[in-house]
Amino acid sequence: MKKRIISFALLLTIIFMAIPFPSVASNITLPTTIYERIEETPLSMGATHQKIQRFTTSGWMQINVITIDLTDEYTQIKGMFNPEGLSLRDTVSNMVDKTGAIAGINGDYFNYSPVPNSLGTLINDSVVISSPIRSPYSLPTFYVDYNNNAFIDYVDQTMSAKNLRTGKTINISTYNKVSTDQTVVTLLDKYWGPKSLGGKYNKELVEVLVVNGIVSEKRVGGEPFDIPKEDNSYVLAVKNHLLNDLEVGDEVELSIVTKPDIFEIKTALGAGSIVLKDGVVTSTNIQSTGVHPRTGIGINKENNVVYLVTVDGRHSSFKGIEQPMLGAILKDLGAYNGVNLDGGGSTTMALKPKGTSKPYLVNIPSEGSQRQVVNGLGVYSDAPLGELTYLQIIPKSSKIFAGGEVSFTVKGFDQYYNPIDIDKSQLIWSTSTADSYVENLIFKANSKGLVNITCEYNGIKATADVDVLGEIKEIVPSIEKFNIAPGNTKSLGTFIGKDDQGKTGSLSLSNLSFEVIGDIGEVKDGVFYASNTNGSGAIVVKSQNAVTSILVSVGSTPNMVNSFEKETNINFSGYPNDVTGSVSLVGDAKDGSKSIALKYDMSKGTGTRAAYLNFTHTKNGYPLSGNPPKIGIWVKGDNSNTWLRGTVIDKSGKSYVIDFSKSIDFSDWKYLEANIPSGVSYPINLQRIYVAETNSANKPSGTILIDALTSYSESPYMTSGYPNSTKVSDPLEKKADLASDGKRIAVYTEPKISGNTLMSKIIDTSRLKGLKNSLSKSNIGIRMGTMSTGFKNGINHSAVIDGTKSYGTSKNGDAYFITLRSTKEGIRAFDSSQWTKLIKDLDQRTESNIIITLPAVYTSFTDKLESELLHERLSEAAKKGKKIFLVQVGNTNKTELKDGVRYITLNDTSISTPEGLKKYSYVEFVLNGSTINYQLVFPFK
Repeated sequence: MKKRIISFALLLTIIFMAIPFPSVASNITLPTTIYERIEETPLSMGATHQKIQRFTTSGWMQINVITIDLTDEYTQIKGMFNPEGLSLRDTVSNMVDKTGAIAGINGDYFNYSPVPNSLGTLINDSVVISSPIRSPYSLPTFYVDYNNNAFIDYVDQTMSAKNLRTGKTINISTYNKVSTDQTVVTLLDKYWGPKSLGGKYNKELVEVLVVNGIVSEKRVGGEPFDIPKEDNSYVLAVKNHLLNDLEVGDEVELSIVTKPDIFEIKTALGAGSIVLKDGVVTSTNIQSTGVHPRTGIGINKENNVVYLVTVDGRHSSFKGIEQPMLGAILKDLGAYNGVNLDGGGSTTMALKPKGTSKPYLVNIPSEGSQRQVVNGLGVYSDAPLGELTYLQIIPKSSKIFAGGEVSFTVKGFDQYYNPIDIDKSQLIWSTSTADSYVENLIFKANSKGLVNITCEYNGIKATADVDVLGEIKEIVPSIEKFNIAPGNTKSLGTFIGKDDQGKTGSLSLSNLSFEVIGDIGEVKDGVFYASNTNGSGAIVVKSQNAVTSILVSVGSTPNMVNSFEKETNINFSGYPNDVTGSVSLVGDAKDGSKSIALKYDMSKGTGTRAAYLNFTHTKNGYPLSGNPPKIGIWVKGDNSNTWLRGTVIDKSGKSYVIDFSKSIDFSDWKYLEANIPSGVSYPINLQRIYVAETNSANKPSGTILIDALTSYSESPYMTSGYPNSTKVSDPLEKKADLASDGKRIAVYTEPKISGNTLMSKIIDTSRLKGLKNSLSKSNIGIRMGTMSTGFKNGINHSAVIDGTKSYGTSKNGDAYFITLRSTKEGIRAFDSSQWTKLIKDLDQRTESNIIITLPAVYTSFTDKLESELLHERLSEAAKKGKKIFLVQVGNTNKTELKDGVRYITLNDTSISTPEGLKKYSYVEFVLNGSTINYQLVFPFK
C-alpha cells in the first residue's frame, strides 16, 4: 500500500473525521476452498509456523501464520526495531537476526517524512519506545500483559516535562516521533537513533538537550545533538516558543502516564484498524481499501493464543485481499479479536529457527525484495537445552532415478526444539528394499519403487520416503535456447529427467555431462561462459542414455528503427496526477535533426512518481519486429539522478519493465541499452519510456532528450549439426485396429484458413472434403472451439461432444469425457465450479479412461500455481490406474507422457500457405473395451 506523507495533526483529523465509530463489515465470508496444502514447522514449544496455500473460488491465497501459545513459559513476543534506532529503518529479516528472534513480522504503519517514524505505540518491558497517538484520535494497539494475556485496545498516554526552577509544565505530544510541521513538542531518546534532527529540515527548530534530568544545551536550527545513552536523558524539540522556559542548568522532571498502566504492559505494538471484534468482522480506523498483501495479529477468545499472519498479494497467483477479508481469515484461523498492521510492500514474515544461521522469508514480498520498515513484532525462545527428543532426516530430493543417489541431512532436537548435536558416525540406517542402502549420508538404489528409509540414533527414530524412478530416458531443460551477449555468463537453469513411464524427477549437475558444439564458449558448474565473438552453437546435455540439446546464439546486430524525425505518435502522462510535463520534437539530435524532449516536474508529488513518454503507434505501443534480446536509445541527460526505465508488452499482452539506467547522472549524449526479460512472447511492443523517482525527499524536474531507437537482431541459431533429443516412447501412442464393438473418437478444431485467396478457395472446396471424410470415420467427435456451419456440414458422427461447454461431461463405454473452459489466467477464472467437479470426477469415476479437452495449453496459464495443481491432480488420478488424456489447443503439434498423464497439443495457428496446412492435425483415439490407443493425424500431409 502506498505511504502518505502528512502531518500528525492532519492525520489525526482524517482518522477521526472519516471513521468516528466502529463499523461492522457486512457480508464478509471466506470464498469456498477448492484445494489446500499446509506445511508446518515447529519453532519452539510455544510457537509453530504454518504456510497455507489455499485455492479458492476467488483464486489463490498464500497465508503464513505463526501461532504462539502465551502459556508456554519459554516463548515470548516483543517489539522489534533496528537496534541502532527507530529512525533507521531495517528489513524484518535483519531485525529478526539482530534481536535474536526465531520469527518476526512487519509492524505498524509509518510516515516517511521528514524521517521515517511509526504512527502508533511501541512498548517493550514497560518501557515506552514510541508513544501512541493521543485520545480521542487513538489508533488500536495490540499488547501483552505480565500475566501473558493478549489484548487489543486503545492505549492513551500523557507526557510532560516540568521545569523545577519555574514550576512550569511543558506538554509533550510525541515520543520518538516527528511531525512534518514540527509544531508540537517531541521527545527523542536513545531509542530514536544516534542523533536528533537539528536544523536539517527546519532552521527554526528549537532543541533542548537534557542529560540525567538537567538541561545541558539549547540550540535553534543548529547541528543535531548526539543523543545520550543514559537514562533520563533525551532531546526536546519544537519549531515554536514552547521550549522558551527551559534554560541551561534547569532540572527537568519527566512524567509519563499511560492507560492501561505502563507497568501492566510487557509488550505493545500499534496497529491500523480493528478488523475482528468479539468474533465479528469490523473496521475502526485506517481504512486501507483495495486488494493488497496484508499483515495482521489475531488473539483467541481466551486471550492466551496469538496469531501473527501475512497474506501475500500483487503476485501472478496471489492477488491479495481486501482489509475486511483479513478479519475473516483471522477468525478462520481461530482468532476472536484482531487488527491489521502495515501491508502492501511492507508485508513480511521471516523465520530463524534455533540452529539456523540466517533468517529466511516465508512470504513473497510484493516488491520483489523486503521493504525497510520502522518496527515489527518478534517471537523469542529462551528455553534451556534439553535432551534429544526428535530426529529429522531430510533427503535433498524426494525422487531419484535408478542407479542414482541423493544426500540426507540429519538433525536432532530437544523437547523445546533446540538443536542437539549428534554423532553422524553413530547413525543406524535401514531401507525397505534389498538393493538400496545409505552410506555416509548418501542413499543409493538400483531398482525403481518407493523406498522407506529409517534412521536411528540413541533409540530415537525418524523415517523418510524416496521414490526411485526408472532409468533416465528423456531430459527436459528449463531453457531450450537462449541468446547471450559476447563475454557474458548464463545459468543453464534446471533439468528434469523422465523415466520410461514418463515419471519426472529433478536432475542435479552431478547427474549430467555437458558438451559444447561450436566455438561459442564453455560450461562450468551449470553456467555457460560465452566467447567474445558472435556465433551460434549448441550445448549437448547427457545423462545415462538420454540426451538433449540447448541451442545458443551469441551476440546480436543493432538496427536503428526510428530516429524520430517526424514522430507524431507520442504523448505524455504522469503518475500520480501531481506529476506534470510534456513531450515534443526538438532540434537537438544525436541522429538526424530531431529528437524527442521529455519534460517533467515531480516537485509536487510524493512517493513513487513517473513521467511517461508513451508511444501510440498501436494500442500496445511501438511494434518491434523479430526477437530482439535488447533495445537501445541515445539519451541527453539532465543530471537529475532519476531512474530511466521502459515498458514492453509481449504477444500475450503481458507487460514487462525494462531498465535503461539506474541513475541519469550525466548531461551529455549517452547510449543506453535495456535487456528484454527472458520469457517474453515475441513479437513485442515498446509501450513507453519514462523517468522515475522513488525517494519522497527528492523533487526532481528537468528535461531529457531521446533519439535513435535501436533494436537488436540476435545471431541466427543452428539448424543442424547437433543430436536430436531422446524422448520417452508412449506405448499407447500408436495406430490401432478397431474391434467390432470398438469406438473411434476424433478430437479436432476447424482449420483456421486465413484470407480470401485462391488457396483458401481451393482448400474450402476440395481439401476440406477429404478432412471431413476422414473425421466422419469416427463414431464420436469432440469439437473444440467455435466452428462454422459450413465446416460442420458433411461431418457425421454417432455422437458429438461440444468442446465449448464449461464442464461438459459424457460417458461412452469405458471412457469418460470432460470439456473444460479457461481464460488466460486459468480454469478457475472462467468458472470456478469446474474445479470442484473435476476433483470429484477424478476421484470417483470408475471408467478406466478419462479424456479431457482444454482450449489452451495448461502451462500457458498466467496462474502458474493453477497449472501445477492441474498436473498434480491429473497425475494423482493416473497413479490410481486411470489413463488420463488432456487434449489442448496451442501453436504446435505435440504429445508428451508426463507422470502418467498424456498431454496432446493440437496446432491451432492461422493457415495461409500450403506448408502451414500440413501442420494441421487432429487426435484420433481407438477404444476397444478398456484398451485405448491414440495418434496425431495429419490429413493434409
